[in-house]
Amino acid sequence: MTESLSTTDQHVSYDEYRRALSFVSSISPQMQGLSLQEFSLDVGRTPGVYCSTVEGEMGEVQIPQLSPVELYPWLNSDYYKNAFPREYANDNLSHYVEYDGVTPSKEVADRIQSLADTEGVLVFDYPDADSEYMSRLQSMLDSLDVETTEEIALGSQTYYAGKCRLKQVNTTGQDSDIQTTFRRMIDDGILKSEVASGASYHETLTEEQAESLYDSYAEAFQVLNDHPCRQGIDADEFKELITRDREVIKLINQHQSNVVTVCLLGDDLTKFDWLNTKFYEDRFPEETRANELIYFPAIYTDPTARGVQGAGAVVRLLTQMSEYGKHEVVVAFDCCDMNKDVLASYLARLINKSSELSVEFEVIGAQLYKAVRLQKASRS
Repeated sequence: MTESLSTTDQHVSYDEYRRALSFVSSISPQMQGLSLQEFSLDVGRTPGVYCSTVEGEMGEVQIPQLSPVELYPWLNSDYYKNAFPREYANDNLSHYVEYDGVTPSKEVADRIQSLADTEGVLVFDYPDADSEYMSRLQSMLDSLDVETTEEIALGSQTYYAGKCRLKQVNTTGQDSDIQTTFRRMIDDGILKSEVASGASYHETLTEEQAESLYDSYAEAFQVLNDHPCRQGIDADEFKELITRDREVIKLINQHQSNVVTVCLLGDDLTKFDWLNTKFYEDRFPEETRANELIYFPAIYTDPTARGVQGAGAVVRLLTQMSEYGKHEVVVAFDCCDMNKDVLASYLARLINKSSELSVEFEVIGAQLYKAVRLQKASRS
């Protein structure tokens, strides 16, 4: 293990860490690597972290290259524990991060070779746009006299976006941000803030409502969480978004005073720390400047609410808001393999059958999750 770094050195290290990830970060809608806060806690302090050295502006600095899967918030450690129970239990599994132009240090090389000695597993994830990733990984392993006996595709996280177009231009509408439009709809009597049945807009809910909603949220995401990329948010994150964060919009559909569907969305992508905001700013510059790019971090329907209109009423509220405020937003979201394409086609169908909007979603990127089983290179 490397020794702990001072706060100043940690920041310097993080700058170099981001520079080393600059290539993959430029091509991916998913944030690559750790945040500054996570990185500062990571370097030299956590057992199982192995660093490589890069030459920074102020000399040599350490950046983490091999780590336990628990270190990375986007990785679902329970998935890896279940997929590789023996290796996980015996500390015979490590997550690898490749950096552009960085040669693995001796401690990283030694760790990879020790994994090969015991037929351990190396896990990693990378953007699908990086078509040369696997060949670079193989070249690195070849340089260490390590072979792969098995390559395992674990899953993928797919990112979608679609530009909504108004079917008819509302000449009486007013240009404003999305939340202001919702508030005007309430002030003008078009939308009720509280309804026993139907869809409604909220900025915050009570802690009691958040607690009651989280159970159905967790149940809805339970199946999706059998995936290497963590799906959904935990109870504390959910409570924070629901009860305190006014900038994340809550659209709720109720049936006889029971919540059926919850949709969270926002036009500030920095709220969602798994997103690479620079990628979206570069791809959708006009919509970003106009706050017309909205992201769905969650939309779910209570699994027990069979036969009750769920997401349809929420989407209907969004299409009405778009016409009222003359919004032609880009709608973006991500999903795992289990609902890949299904969610995109479902949302497109709901939007396109409205009288207000049309949309066509496209895949703008995917993160691939893989593993390789290692062994020492055979000698002829």
